[in-house]
Amino acid sequence: MKGQMVIQKDQYIIPYDIATLSHFGVRNVKVKKWKIGLIATGDEIVPLKKDPLPGQITDTNTIMISEYIREYKVLTELYPITPDDPDLIAKQITSACENCDMVLVFGGSSGGSKDYTVKAIEKSGSVLFHGVAMFPGTSVSCGSVKDTPVFGMPGQAIASLITFFNLVFPMLKSWGVPIPAKKHVIGEITEDINPCNQFDIFHLVSTRYSDGKISIFPLEWAFGH
Repeated sequence: MKGQMVIQKDQYIIPYDIATLSHFGVRNVKVKKWKIGLIATGDEIVPLKKDPLPGQITDTNTIMISEYIREYKVLTELYPITPDDPDLIAKQITSACENCDMVLVFGGSSGGSKDYTVKAIEKSGSVLFHGVAMFPGTSVSCGSVKDTPVFGMPGQAIASLITFFNLVFPMLKSWGVPIPAKKHVIGEITEDINPCNQFDIFHLVSTRYSDGKISIFPLEWAFGH
């Protein structure tokens, strides 16, 4: 009947919904779009197309996280690798915040002599927090620049991934990004995992189904610690 609702606001549109809208003569609908900017920092970081020299590291974090984000129908923009200079990082963050709904800055979030991300966020806007009680990912920071959330992501690949799933992921979901429900597996762990000073530990594992039970195998930290 005229005036009745066909599809609710904020609903993820599937092909069936498109057919339904077409049936009722709805040819145009407003849709939400999100874009996340990704910035790699560090004098030692080089782009994928360039072979790293001794002491250099290929930028894999922006590629890895960007691919995860795109799975959720969110646009990404990868900015040029920025050297260890707080002014340059701050300028890049400000520029990204003018065009993106969220910005992720990789590297420089710890407390070393060349860790400038937190200073850059503070220079461009304000810092909300720096450091959380989880491992890996302890050094993560978060701030606001031009009313845009900016995360200072750890430089290690696994720490960056854990941070994404535990902090960035829930924020995207709260925005209405169509993220599939989590899948849980219950099984028997094959070896002990030691505690880490009252920190919440997030450990990558592999699983194996055999003889009617699931075995869980903790993976080594080599790539992320």
